[in-house]
Amino acid sequence: MKVVSSKFQILLIAHRFLTLQKIEKGGISCEVREFFGVIEELEVSFINLMKVNIEGGEYSLLEHIIDTKRVNVVSEYQIQFHDFIDNAVKRRNGVAEGLVTTHERTWCYEFVWENWKSKPHKTHWQ
Repeated sequence: MKVVSSKFQILLIAHRFLTLQKIEKGGISCEVREFFGVIEELEVSFINLMKVNIEGGEYSLLEHIIDTKRVNVVSEYQIQFHDFIDNAVKRRNGVAEGLVTTHERTWCYEFVWENWKSKPHKTHWQ
C-alpha cells in the first residue's frame, strides 16, 4: 500500500490547537500519513485500545477506517468527538452507525468521551 502523506502546521493558543494554512513563527510542522499504511509499515496487525483525540481529525480518521471495512483492526476505541467541526452531530452519528456493526458503545459522555468495544464473536454453537 502506498503511504500517502501531507503536511500542515499547528499553533497552541489558549489550550487549543489551531491548524494553520501558512507557516507562522511558533508553529509546529506536522506530517499526516494514511493510517493503514503506517500500521502495515510498523507490522501491527491488531490494536487492543486506540484513544482518538485529534481535535476534529477524528471524523476523517474513523470514516476512513469504516470505509475500508477494517474496523475490527481495533478491539476498543476511546473517542473524543469535537463539536466545533461543521456537521459534527451528523458525522458523529455516521461514525456510530459504522461502528455499531462490529462494536458496542459501552459508555458515552456526548462530545466529551465515549468508548466502543468489539462485540463478542459468536461461534456456530452459540
